Amino acid sequence: MLQGQPLYVAPSYDFIPLIYTPLYYYLSAPVAIATGNIMVAMRVVSLLATLVAFVALYAIARAYGASAIASLLAVGLFAAAYPITGFWFDTAKSDTLSVALLLAAIALVVSLSQERLGIVGLASILLCFAFAAKQHAILFTPFFVFHLLLQRWYRMAAIFIISVMLLFIGFVGASNWLSEGWFWFYIFTVPSAAPWLIDQLDDILGQLWADYWPLLVMLGLALAWRIRSRSWQFSSRQLSFISLVAILAGVSLWSVIKLYAYLNHLIFIAAGLALLGAKVSDDVLLHDEPVSWGQRLIHTGAIGLVVIQFAVLGYDPRSQIPAPEWVDEGYALVEELRTVPEPIFVPVAPYLLAMAGRTTHFHGSSLGDLNVLVQQEPEAKAVYQPYIDQINAAIRATRTAVLPNARWFDTTFNAERGYVCTPLNDGRPLLPPLVGVDLHLTRLCVRE
Repeated sequence: MLQGQPLYVAPSYDFIPLIYTPLYYYLSAPVAIATGNIMVAMRVVSLLATLVAFVALYAIARAYGASAIASLLAVGLFAAAYPITGFWFDTAKSDTLSVALLLAAIALVVSLSQERLGIVGLASILLCFAFAAKQHAILFTPFFVFHLLLQRWYRMAAIFIISVMLLFIGFVGASNWLSEGWFWFYIFTVPSAAPWLIDQLDDILGQLWADYWPLLVMLGLALAWRIRSRSWQFSSRQLSFISLVAILAGVSLWSVIKLYAYLNHLIFIAAGLALLGAKVSDDVLLHDEPVSWGQRLIHTGAIGLVVIQFAVLGYDPRSQIPAPEWVDEGYALVEELRTVPEPIFVPVAPYLLAMAGRTTHFHGSSLGDLNVLVQQEPEAKAVYQPYIDQINAAIRATRTAVLPNARWFDTTFNAERGYVCTPLNDGRPLLPPLVGVDLHLTRLCVRE
Protein backbone atom coordinates (compact mmCIF):
# COMPACT_ATOMS: atom_id res chain seq x y z
CA MET A 1 0.00 0.00 0.00
CA LEU A 2 2.76 2.46 0.92
CA GLN A 3 4.26 1.81 -2.52
CA GLY A 4 0.93 2.50 -4.22
CA GLN A 5 0.39 -1.13 -5.19
CA PRO A 6 -3.05 -2.82 -5.15
CA LEU A 7 -3.75 -5.19 -2.26
CA TYR A 8 -5.68 -7.93 -4.05
CA VAL A 9 -3.84 -9.25 -7.09
CA ALA A 10 -2.97 -12.56 -8.71
CA PRO A 11 -0.68 -14.66 -6.48
CA SER A 12 3.02 -14.51 -7.32
CA TYR A 13 6.37 -15.07 -5.67
CA ASP A 14 6.63 -11.35 -5.04
CA PHE A 15 3.31 -11.03 -3.22
CA ILE A 16 0.33 -13.13 -2.15
CA PRO A 17 -2.39 -11.16 -0.36
CA LEU A 18 -3.45 -12.23 3.10
CA ILE A 19 -7.00 -13.55 3.39
CA TYR A 20 -8.32 -10.56 5.33
CA THR A 21 -10.33 -7.47 4.48
CA PRO A 22 -8.26 -4.27 4.15
CA LEU A 23 -9.39 -1.68 6.74
CA TYR A 24 -6.61 -2.49 9.20
CA TYR A 25 -3.98 -1.78 6.55
CA TYR A 26 -5.61 1.50 5.53
CA LEU A 27 -5.65 2.71 9.15
CA SER A 28 -2.09 1.56 9.78
CA ALA A 29 -0.64 3.16 6.63
CA PRO A 30 -0.82 6.84 7.75
CA VAL A 31 0.60 5.86 11.15
CA ALA A 32 3.43 4.07 9.36
CA ILE A 33 4.13 7.20 7.30
CA ALA A 34 4.20 9.30 10.48
CA THR A 35 6.39 6.92 12.48
CA GLY A 36 8.55 5.55 9.68
CA ASN A 37 8.07 2.05 11.13
CA ILE A 38 5.42 -0.27 9.69
CA MET A 39 5.46 -2.79 12.53
CA VAL A 40 5.20 -0.13 15.24
CA ALA A 41 2.35 1.54 13.33
CA MET A 42 0.33 -1.66 13.13
CA ARG A 43 0.85 -2.42 16.81
CA VAL A 44 -0.19 1.12 17.76
CA VAL A 45 -3.46 0.65 15.87
CA SER A 46 -4.03 -2.70 17.61
CA LEU A 47 -3.30 -1.23 21.04
CA LEU A 48 -5.68 1.70 20.50
CA ALA A 49 -8.33 -0.73 19.25
CA THR A 50 -7.91 -2.81 22.41
CA LEU A 51 -8.54 0.28 24.55
CA VAL A 52 -11.69 1.01 22.52
CA ALA A 53 -12.79 -2.60 23.08
CA PHE A 54 -12.36 -2.13 26.85
CA VAL A 55 -14.59 0.96 26.83
CA ALA A 56 -17.20 -0.72 24.63
CA LEU A 57 -17.24 -3.82 26.82
CA TYR A 58 -17.84 -1.67 29.89
CA ALA A 59 -20.70 0.11 28.11
CA ILE A 60 -22.27 -3.19 27.06
CA ALA A 61 -22.15 -4.56 30.60
CA ARG A 62 -23.74 -1.37 31.94
CA ALA A 63 -26.42 -1.46 29.26
CA TYR A 64 -27.42 -4.94 30.39
CA GLY A 65 -27.83 -3.74 33.97
CA ALA A 66 -24.47 -4.61 35.50
CA SER A 67 -23.20 -2.32 38.22
CA ALA A 68 -20.20 -0.09 37.62
CA ILE A 69 -18.01 -2.42 39.69
CA ALA A 70 -19.19 -5.52 37.84
CA SER A 71 -18.70 -3.76 34.49
CA LEU A 72 -15.12 -2.97 35.44
CA LEU A 73 -14.79 -6.63 36.38
CA ALA A 74 -15.83 -7.50 32.81
CA VAL A 75 -13.06 -5.29 31.43
CA GLY A 76 -10.59 -6.90 33.82
CA LEU A 77 -11.60 -10.41 32.81
CA PHE A 78 -11.25 -9.54 29.14
CA ALA A 79 -7.82 -7.98 29.71
CA ALA A 80 -6.77 -11.06 31.68
CA ALA A 81 -7.54 -13.19 28.61
CA TYR A 82 -4.41 -11.80 26.93
CA PRO A 83 -2.48 -15.12 27.01
CA ILE A 84 -5.57 -17.24 26.32
CA THR A 85 -6.09 -15.41 23.03
CA GLY A 86 -2.49 -15.95 21.95
CA PHE A 87 -1.24 -12.55 23.24
CA TRP A 88 -3.08 -11.01 20.29
CA PHE A 89 -4.25 -7.68 21.77
CA ASP A 90 -1.24 -5.67 20.60
CA THR A 91 0.13 -7.68 17.69
CA ALA A 92 0.27 -6.45 14.11
CA LYS A 93 -2.95 -8.28 13.23
CA SER A 94 -6.45 -7.13 12.35
CA ASP A 95 -8.35 -9.03 15.06
CA THR A 96 -8.47 -6.39 17.77
CA LEU A 97 -9.59 -3.66 15.36
CA SER A 98 -12.46 -5.82 14.16
CA VAL A 99 -13.45 -6.76 17.73
CA ALA A 100 -13.31 -3.12 18.87
CA LEU A 101 -15.56 -1.93 16.04
CA LEU A 102 -17.95 -4.83 16.59
CA LEU A 103 -18.21 -4.22 20.35
CA ALA A 104 -18.72 -0.50 19.72
CA ALA A 105 -21.62 -1.30 17.38
CA ILE A 106 -23.12 -3.66 19.95
CA ALA A 107 -22.72 -1.06 22.71
CA LEU A 108 -24.62 1.52 20.66
CA VAL A 109 -27.56 -0.77 19.99
CA VAL A 110 -27.96 -2.39 23.41
CA SER A 111 -27.68 1.01 25.15
CA LEU A 112 -30.77 2.33 23.37
CA SER A 113 -33.79 2.98 25.57
CA GLN A 114 -35.98 4.26 22.74
CA GLU A 115 -36.09 4.16 18.96
CA ARG A 116 -33.31 6.25 17.42
CA LEU A 117 -32.74 5.64 13.75
CA GLY A 118 -29.48 7.58 13.67
CA ILE A 119 -27.90 5.33 16.31
CA VAL A 120 -29.00 2.20 14.47
CA GLY A 121 -27.61 3.61 11.24
CA LEU A 122 -24.29 4.35 12.94
CA ALA A 123 -24.22 0.83 14.39
CA SER A 124 -24.73 -0.65 10.92
CA ILE A 125 -21.79 1.41 9.65
CA LEU A 126 -19.59 0.25 12.54
CA LEU A 127 -20.57 -3.37 11.90
CA CYS A 128 -19.56 -3.04 8.26
CA PHE A 129 -16.32 -1.37 9.31
CA ALA A 130 -15.74 -4.34 11.61
CA PHE A 131 -16.27 -6.61 8.61
CA ALA A 132 -13.88 -4.45 6.60
CA ALA A 133 -11.28 -5.21 9.29
CA LYS A 134 -12.00 -8.96 9.41
CA GLN A 135 -14.73 -11.03 7.85
CA HIS A 136 -16.04 -12.74 11.00
CA ALA A 137 -17.86 -9.60 12.14
CA ILE A 138 -20.64 -10.00 9.59
CA LEU A 139 -21.71 -13.21 11.36
CA PHE A 140 -23.03 -11.06 14.22
CA THR A 141 -25.73 -9.44 12.09
CA PRO A 142 -28.45 -11.82 13.41
CA PHE A 143 -27.77 -10.67 16.98
CA PHE A 144 -28.47 -7.03 16.15
CA VAL A 145 -31.70 -7.94 14.40
CA PHE A 146 -32.77 -10.27 17.22
CA HIS A 147 -32.12 -7.60 19.85
CA LEU A 148 -34.13 -4.99 17.98
CA LEU A 149 -37.00 -7.42 17.46
CA LEU A 150 -37.00 -8.28 21.17
CA GLN A 151 -37.52 -4.59 21.90
CA ARG A 152 -40.38 -4.56 19.35
CA TRP A 153 -38.50 -1.98 17.29
CA TYR A 154 -39.53 -3.53 14.02
CA ARG A 155 -38.89 -0.47 11.88
CA MET A 156 -35.35 -0.11 13.24
CA ALA A 157 -34.71 -3.82 12.66
CA ALA A 158 -35.76 -3.43 9.03
CA ILE A 159 -33.63 -0.31 8.59
CA PHE A 160 -30.65 -2.07 10.15
CA ILE A 161 -30.98 -5.04 7.80
CA ILE A 162 -31.32 -2.81 4.74
CA SER A 163 -28.39 -0.60 5.81
CA VAL A 164 -26.07 -3.55 6.41
CA MET A 165 -27.06 -5.16 3.11
CA LEU A 166 -26.47 -1.98 1.13
CA LEU A 167 -23.14 -1.26 2.84
CA PHE A 168 -21.98 -4.86 2.52
CA ILE A 169 -22.97 -5.18 -1.14
CA GLY A 170 -21.48 -1.79 -1.95
CA PHE A 171 -18.16 -2.46 -0.22
CA VAL A 172 -17.74 -6.01 -1.50
CA GLY A 173 -18.96 -5.13 -4.98
CA ALA A 174 -16.67 -2.12 -5.36
CA SER A 175 -13.67 -3.98 -3.91
CA ASN A 176 -14.25 -6.95 -6.17
CA TRP A 177 -14.68 -4.78 -9.25
CA LEU A 178 -11.54 -2.75 -8.54
CA SER A 179 -9.49 -5.92 -7.97
CA GLU A 180 -10.91 -7.70 -11.04
CA GLY A 181 -12.37 -10.46 -8.88
CA TRP A 182 -9.37 -11.15 -6.66
CA PHE A 183 -11.00 -9.58 -3.59
CA TRP A 184 -13.71 -12.25 -3.54
CA PHE A 185 -11.13 -14.93 -4.15
CA TYR A 186 -8.98 -14.04 -1.14
CA ILE A 187 -11.74 -12.94 1.23
CA PHE A 188 -14.29 -15.70 0.61
CA THR A 189 -13.09 -18.45 -1.73
CA VAL A 190 -9.77 -19.25 -0.03
CA PRO A 191 -10.94 -19.10 3.63
CA SER A 192 -14.04 -21.19 2.92
CA ALA A 193 -11.89 -24.02 1.56
CA ALA A 194 -10.15 -24.69 4.88
CA PRO A 195 -11.74 -27.77 6.50
CA TRP A 196 -13.05 -27.89 10.04
CA LEU A 197 -11.05 -30.03 12.44
CA ILE A 198 -13.93 -31.15 14.66
CA ASP A 199 -11.63 -33.38 16.70
CA GLN A 200 -9.96 -30.26 18.07
CA LEU A 201 -13.18 -29.08 19.71
CA ASP A 202 -12.73 -31.34 22.73
CA ASP A 203 -9.26 -29.92 23.34
CA ILE A 204 -10.50 -26.33 22.98
CA LEU A 205 -13.41 -26.87 25.36
CA GLY A 206 -11.12 -28.62 27.82
CA GLN A 207 -8.71 -25.69 27.73
CA LEU A 208 -11.55 -23.21 28.23
CA TRP A 209 -12.72 -25.18 31.27
CA ALA A 210 -9.19 -25.17 32.66
CA ASP A 211 -8.96 -21.39 32.16
CA TYR A 212 -12.47 -20.41 33.25
CA TRP A 213 -13.66 -23.05 35.71
CA PRO A 214 -14.10 -20.54 38.58
CA LEU A 215 -16.36 -18.37 36.42
CA LEU A 216 -18.32 -21.39 35.21
CA VAL A 217 -18.77 -22.57 38.80
CA MET A 218 -20.02 -19.07 39.62
CA LEU A 219 -22.52 -19.46 36.80
CA GLY A 220 -23.75 -22.61 38.50
CA LEU A 221 -24.11 -20.68 41.77
CA ALA A 222 -26.10 -17.99 39.97
CA LEU A 223 -28.41 -20.64 38.55
CA ALA A 224 -28.81 -22.10 42.03
CA TRP A 225 -29.67 -18.62 43.29
CA ARG A 226 -32.32 -18.28 40.57
CA ILE A 227 -33.76 -21.72 41.36
CA ARG A 228 -33.94 -20.86 45.04
CA SER A 229 -35.82 -17.65 44.28
CA ARG A 230 -38.09 -19.50 41.82
CA SER A 231 -37.36 -16.90 39.16
CA TRP A 232 -37.74 -18.56 35.77
CA GLN A 233 -39.02 -15.75 33.59
CA PHE A 234 -36.54 -13.93 31.36
CA SER A 235 -36.97 -10.36 30.24
CA SER A 236 -36.23 -9.25 26.69
CA ARG A 237 -32.95 -7.76 27.95
CA GLN A 238 -31.94 -11.05 29.53
CA LEU A 239 -32.77 -12.95 26.36
CA SER A 240 -30.71 -10.44 24.38
CA PHE A 241 -27.79 -10.90 26.76
CA ILE A 242 -27.98 -14.69 26.52
CA SER A 243 -28.04 -14.48 22.72
CA LEU A 244 -25.02 -12.15 22.71
CA VAL A 245 -22.91 -14.47 24.86
CA ALA A 246 -24.06 -17.43 22.76
CA ILE A 247 -23.10 -15.87 19.42
CA LEU A 248 -19.75 -14.66 20.78
CA ALA A 249 -19.00 -18.21 21.91
CA GLY A 250 -20.36 -19.76 18.72
CA VAL A 251 -18.33 -17.61 16.34
CA SER A 252 -15.17 -18.30 18.36
CA LEU A 253 -15.63 -22.06 18.37
CA TRP A 254 -16.68 -22.08 14.69
CA SER A 255 -13.52 -20.19 13.77
CA VAL A 256 -10.93 -21.82 15.99
CA ILE A 257 -11.50 -25.36 14.69
CA LYS A 258 -10.74 -24.40 11.09
CA LEU A 259 -7.46 -25.64 9.62
CA TYR A 260 -4.57 -23.24 10.39
CA ALA A 261 -6.74 -21.36 12.92
CA TYR A 262 -5.12 -20.12 16.10
CA LEU A 263 -6.04 -18.95 19.60
CA ASN A 264 -6.69 -15.39 18.42
CA HIS A 265 -10.16 -16.58 17.43
CA LEU A 266 -10.94 -17.02 21.13
CA ILE A 267 -11.09 -13.23 21.53
CA PHE A 268 -14.85 -13.35 20.91
CA ILE A 269 -15.55 -15.98 23.55
CA ALA A 270 -13.23 -14.17 25.96
CA ALA A 271 -15.41 -11.07 25.56
CA GLY A 272 -18.55 -13.15 26.08
CA LEU A 273 -17.20 -14.80 29.22
CA ALA A 274 -16.11 -11.40 30.54
CA LEU A 275 -19.66 -10.09 30.14
CA LEU A 276 -21.01 -13.26 31.70
CA GLY A 277 -18.66 -12.75 34.63
CA ALA A 278 -20.03 -9.25 35.20
CA LYS A 279 -23.65 -10.42 35.17
CA VAL A 280 -22.99 -13.44 37.36
CA SER A 281 -21.10 -11.29 39.86
CA ASP A 282 -24.07 -8.96 40.08
CA ASP A 283 -26.52 -11.82 40.49
CA VAL A 284 -24.53 -13.51 43.24
CA LEU A 285 -22.53 -10.80 44.98
CA LEU A 286 -24.30 -7.48 44.64
CA HIS A 287 -27.86 -8.39 45.60
CA ASP A 288 -29.35 -7.77 49.01
CA GLU A 289 -27.37 -8.98 52.02
CA PRO A 290 -27.74 -12.79 52.28
CA VAL A 291 -29.85 -13.90 55.22
CA SER A 292 -29.97 -17.69 55.15
CA TRP A 293 -26.98 -19.94 55.70
CA GLY A 294 -27.30 -21.22 52.12
CA GLN A 295 -27.23 -17.70 50.70
CA ARG A 296 -24.22 -16.82 52.86
CA LEU A 297 -22.40 -19.92 51.62
CA ILE A 298 -23.08 -19.05 47.98
CA HIS A 299 -22.13 -15.40 48.57
CA THR A 300 -18.84 -16.25 50.30
CA GLY A 301 -17.97 -18.92 47.75
CA ALA A 302 -18.57 -16.51 44.87
CA ILE A 303 -16.20 -13.93 46.35
CA GLY A 304 -13.51 -16.58 46.56
CA LEU A 305 -14.17 -17.72 43.00
CA VAL A 306 -13.72 -14.19 41.63
CA VAL A 307 -10.30 -14.04 43.25
CA ILE A 308 -9.42 -17.54 42.04
CA GLN A 309 -10.54 -16.70 38.48
CA PHE A 310 -8.05 -13.87 38.21
CA ALA A 311 -5.37 -16.10 39.74
CA VAL A 312 -6.08 -18.78 37.12
CA LEU A 313 -5.87 -16.21 34.33
CA GLY A 314 -2.71 -14.65 35.75
CA TYR A 315 0.42 -14.42 33.60
CA ASP A 316 3.87 -12.89 33.69
CA PRO A 317 3.91 -9.81 31.40
CA ARG A 318 7.67 -10.14 31.11
CA SER A 319 7.05 -13.09 28.79
CA GLN A 320 6.01 -10.54 26.14
CA ILE A 321 9.21 -8.52 26.34
CA PRO A 322 11.95 -9.84 24.03
CA ALA A 323 15.18 -10.60 25.82
CA PRO A 324 18.08 -8.30 24.81
CA GLU A 325 20.01 -11.24 23.42
CA TRP A 326 17.08 -12.13 21.16
CA VAL A 327 17.14 -8.64 19.71
CA ASP A 328 20.90 -8.78 19.17
CA GLU A 329 20.66 -12.20 17.52
CA GLY A 330 17.90 -10.96 15.22
CA TYR A 331 19.91 -7.97 14.06
CA ALA A 332 22.92 -10.24 13.54
CA LEU A 333 20.83 -12.32 11.15
CA VAL A 334 19.73 -9.17 9.32
CA GLU A 335 23.38 -8.24 8.84
CA GLU A 336 24.12 -11.72 7.50
CA LEU A 337 21.25 -11.41 5.03
CA ARG A 338 22.94 -8.33 3.57
CA THR A 339 25.81 -10.48 2.28
CA VAL A 340 24.33 -13.83 1.20
CA PRO A 341 23.52 -14.42 -2.50
CA GLU A 342 20.06 -13.59 -3.87
CA PRO A 343 17.32 -14.65 -4.43
CA ILE A 344 16.72 -15.20 -0.70
CA PHE A 345 13.75 -17.09 0.73
CA VAL A 346 12.60 -16.50 4.33
CA PRO A 347 9.12 -18.07 4.35
CA VAL A 348 7.96 -17.15 7.87
CA ALA A 349 9.74 -13.80 8.23
CA PRO A 350 10.12 -12.08 4.83
CA TYR A 351 10.16 -8.69 6.59
CA LEU A 352 13.78 -9.48 7.53
CA LEU A 353 14.66 -9.07 3.86
CA ALA A 354 13.20 -5.57 3.83
CA MET A 355 15.24 -4.73 6.94
CA ALA A 356 18.36 -6.00 5.17
CA GLY A 357 17.62 -4.03 2.00
CA ARG A 358 17.11 -7.18 -0.07
CA THR A 359 14.27 -8.22 -2.36
CA THR A 360 11.21 -9.40 -0.44
CA HIS A 361 8.60 -12.02 -1.30
CA PHE A 362 5.25 -13.44 -0.19
CA HIS A 363 4.58 -14.79 3.32
CA GLY A 364 4.66 -18.58 3.56
CA SER A 365 1.26 -18.83 5.28
CA SER A 366 -0.43 -17.37 2.20
CA LEU A 367 0.97 -20.12 -0.01
CA GLY A 368 -0.30 -22.64 2.54
CA ASP A 369 -3.81 -21.21 2.16
CA LEU A 370 -3.64 -21.59 -1.63
CA ASN A 371 -2.43 -25.18 -1.30
CA VAL A 372 -5.40 -26.01 0.93
CA LEU A 373 -7.75 -24.53 -1.67
CA VAL A 374 -6.50 -26.66 -4.57
CA GLN A 375 -6.41 -29.76 -2.35
CA GLN A 376 -9.96 -29.33 -1.08
CA GLU A 377 -11.66 -28.10 -4.26
CA PRO A 378 -10.74 -29.94 -7.49
CA GLU A 379 -12.55 -27.33 -9.59
CA ALA A 380 -10.22 -24.65 -8.28
CA LYS A 381 -7.09 -26.68 -8.99
CA ALA A 382 -7.27 -26.26 -12.75
CA VAL A 383 -7.51 -22.48 -12.36
CA TYR A 384 -5.07 -21.73 -9.56
CA GLN A 385 -2.51 -24.56 -9.66
CA PRO A 386 -0.51 -22.78 -12.42
CA TYR A 387 0.03 -19.83 -10.06
CA ILE A 388 1.23 -22.20 -7.34
CA ASP A 389 3.55 -23.98 -9.77
CA GLN A 390 5.14 -20.67 -10.78
CA ILE A 391 5.67 -19.75 -7.12
CA ASN A 392 7.19 -23.14 -6.31
CA ALA A 393 9.52 -22.83 -9.31
CA ALA A 394 10.70 -19.47 -7.99
CA ILE A 395 11.29 -21.02 -4.55
CA ARG A 396 13.40 -23.79 -6.08
CA ALA A 397 15.47 -21.18 -7.91
CA THR A 398 16.49 -19.31 -4.75
CA ARG A 399 20.15 -19.30 -3.77
CA THR A 400 19.63 -18.75 -0.04
CA ALA A 401 16.94 -19.78 2.43
CA VAL A 402 16.41 -19.08 6.13
CA LEU A 403 14.15 -21.90 7.29
CA PRO A 404 12.02 -22.52 10.39
CA ASN A 405 11.98 -25.53 12.68
CA ALA A 406 8.98 -26.82 10.70
CA ARG A 407 10.15 -29.17 7.95
CA TRP A 408 7.96 -27.76 5.18
CA PHE A 409 10.77 -27.14 2.69
CA ASP A 410 13.15 -30.03 3.38
CA THR A 411 12.52 -31.56 -0.04
CA THR A 412 13.64 -28.33 -1.71
CA PHE A 413 16.56 -27.19 0.41
CA ASN A 414 18.84 -30.19 0.90
CA ALA A 415 22.28 -31.48 -0.06
CA GLU A 416 20.95 -33.38 -3.08
CA ARG A 417 19.97 -30.05 -4.65
CA GLY A 418 23.31 -28.46 -3.83
CA TYR A 419 22.39 -26.57 -0.64
CA VAL A 420 24.70 -26.40 2.33
CA CYS A 421 22.61 -25.92 5.47
CA THR A 422 24.14 -24.73 8.73
CA PRO A 423 22.42 -24.19 12.10
CA LEU A 424 21.63 -20.60 13.04
CA ASN A 425 22.53 -19.19 16.42
CA ASP A 426 24.43 -22.33 17.51
CA GLY A 427 21.21 -24.31 17.34
CA ARG A 428 19.29 -22.14 19.82
CA PRO A 429 15.82 -20.83 18.83
CA LEU A 430 16.21 -17.66 16.78
CA LEU A 431 13.46 -15.02 16.73
CA PRO A 432 10.90 -17.16 18.59
CA PRO A 433 7.49 -15.47 18.37
CA LEU A 434 5.94 -14.20 21.59
CA VAL A 435 2.41 -15.35 20.74
CA GLY A 436 2.88 -18.95 21.83
CA VAL A 437 3.41 -20.52 18.40
CA ASP A 438 6.29 -23.00 18.44
CA LEU A 439 7.93 -21.59 15.33
CA HIS A 440 11.41 -20.13 15.06
CA LEU A 441 14.29 -19.89 12.61
CA THR A 442 16.81 -22.72 12.80
CA ARG A 443 19.05 -22.95 9.72
CA LEU A 444 20.60 -21.08 6.83
CA CYS A 445 20.81 -22.92 3.50
CA VAL A 446 23.01 -21.59 0.68
CA ARG A 447 23.58 -22.95 -2.82
CA GLU A 448 26.82 -21.79 -4.38
